[in-house]
Amino acid sequence: GEYSVSSGAWTALGDLAGNRGVTALLIQDMHQIMDTARTKETFIIGGKAGVGITQDFVSHTGAFPNWTFPIYPNDDGAAISATRLQDYDGDGTTMEQVFVGNKSGRVFRSTNQGLTAADYTPVFDVAIDGIGYFEDSDRVEIRDVVEDPGSLDDMYFGFGDWDTGRVGGGVACSTNNGVHWSIDPAWATLGDPMKVNALQVTNTKLWIGVGKEDDLDPNHRGLYAKSGSLLGCGTGTYQRVVTGTALDSAIIHDISGPTTSPIYVASSAGLFRGERTGSTHPAWNWTDISGILALPTSPAWKAVTYNPSPPSGCSEEFYGAVADQVFRIRDCGTGYTAVLVSPSPFEEVQVMLWDELVVGSTGGLWSLGHADRRVTQCRAAFDKVRDSYVNAAMKAGLACRGREASGGMACPDQTAQAAIAKALRRVSLSRKCDDGLATALSDSWGGSCRGAASVRELESCLVADGDTSVERALDNIFGASGSATATASGRCEKTLGKAYSRMLKTALKSLGKCERRIDQDKETTCPNQEVTRAFQVAAAKATRQISKSCSDADAMAIANNSLTQICPDVTSVPELHTCLTGSLEALVENLVTPEETRF
Repeated sequence: GEYSVSSGAWTALGDLAGNRGVTALLIQDMHQIMDTARTKETFIIGGKAGVGITQDFVSHTGAFPNWTFPIYPNDDGAAISATRLQDYDGDGTTMEQVFVGNKSGRVFRSTNQGLTAADYTPVFDVAIDGIGYFEDSDRVEIRDVVEDPGSLDDMYFGFGDWDTGRVGGGVACSTNNGVHWSIDPAWATLGDPMKVNALQVTNTKLWIGVGKEDDLDPNHRGLYAKSGSLLGCGTGTYQRVVTGTALDSAIIHDISGPTTSPIYVASSAGLFRGERTGSTHPAWNWTDISGILALPTSPAWKAVTYNPSPPSGCSEEFYGAVADQVFRIRDCGTGYTAVLVSPSPFEEVQVMLWDELVVGSTGGLWSLGHADRRVTQCRAAFDKVRDSYVNAAMKAGLACRGREASGGMACPDQTAQAAIAKALRRVSLSRKCDDGLATALSDSWGGSCRGAASVRELESCLVADGDTSVERALDNIFGASGSATATASGRCEKTLGKAYSRMLKTALKSLGKCERRIDQDKETTCPNQEVTRAFQVAAAKATRQISKSCSDADAMAIANNSLTQICPDVTSVPELHTCLTGSLEALVENLVTPEETRF
């Protein structure tokens, strides 16, 4: 099935292709091209139950994408162990090429999107193309199909014997975009068949992760790398990499990272990070991340992936999985920190991919923050409508209080009522939310909306919270409607109203942006530093405005008239500003996280 999350909690939102009861899907590989929104639409998974492909992964409007599943390339029924997509012409539209490898040592290629079994042509068979590498070709799994970042025509895949007591495997290559494959002559020169589990291509190296639990040869553990030219079969040389860490004697399960540096390695010895340093004599330095963060080292770390665009203020973010635990590791200027983000109970993780974070497990396909766009859209719609209504209500209230201060009728007068009625007509969430989503997100709503289980409830409590916040903010500045003006002309009150309404608008706008980043898993808490900075800038501007229109005597008069419970003993404009700013901050915070639910 496919799953999604809101506010840090993973939740089930549908079954793959609507096939209820699909069990033991056992996702073993998946792929998606992240270059453009169009190429991101195609997402492929492979596992025990065949291949699944969706072409609306990003833009789907239902609870889950429309999957074509299951597909067995060329009607071969073996479990799928490797997948690869290619937008070969690079136009960012059609995903022309699909490569699939299985656990019987065969590789298939499709040039027309691979949506049916007949679309695939067999292009490699260990029984024919890998003679001498295995005792039994039916016990070979294809792993990690990759291409050289400088040439889509130059491709590699790793393979190996997965049966107990058997040894064999290596690297195959192609120079014509996977039309023909052969054992890489450079690997044959190495002369040491072993199981290859993971590949990662950078600008200068092809990294190889090897190892098998019942293969005790020390040379069949750790990392290998192909350096020199990566173009063409047989070019360059394969050498064993000595990291000087426990990685050298570990079984490597997964490798991830950019095409430069660093790279991340999931292994039986833990989670490791390698970084290329120096320009004249470059070298790779290795760190045991799981060791320095006291993360589990047993059982084996099976999967790793990284976020190419870390959250604001962070230089690095990557994810590692050990058994059923997924850890997020970040460096935000104070060193590496780790947070457990997988749900409980969960299933053993087999593979991960950043989209934001997609996990293939022994029981299905899961997503943290991205799979169901309706969840994000509903929460973002709520924030947008709430902010719009509060701004409209504040504008109407300020205008009315201004008229009242000039000798008009008590608020709300007919003009204010008409403005509010117009704002109410724009409070509509039905386009982006439904009752099911309201219930799914019930714990994440702010204010009195917490626990709302329908769109109508959401709209009602949104308005109620907005009215309460606006009325309280206006009363803090002007006093209760109908009370006498504290200053002779009302000029100070009007200036205060304009200044602090701008502060409220700024706070709500930046807070809404922050909340949407939480829904996208690009931020963890709100208010964040960005919200604080925006509020501080608005507060500094407000200080300059009220200093020109208000005297210390005005500040004392306003405090004694309408702010006796909020700002007692105010004797100057700076003191009034500090008091009202703090009160406004509390109003905004309570609008998002009410006091009774604040932790």
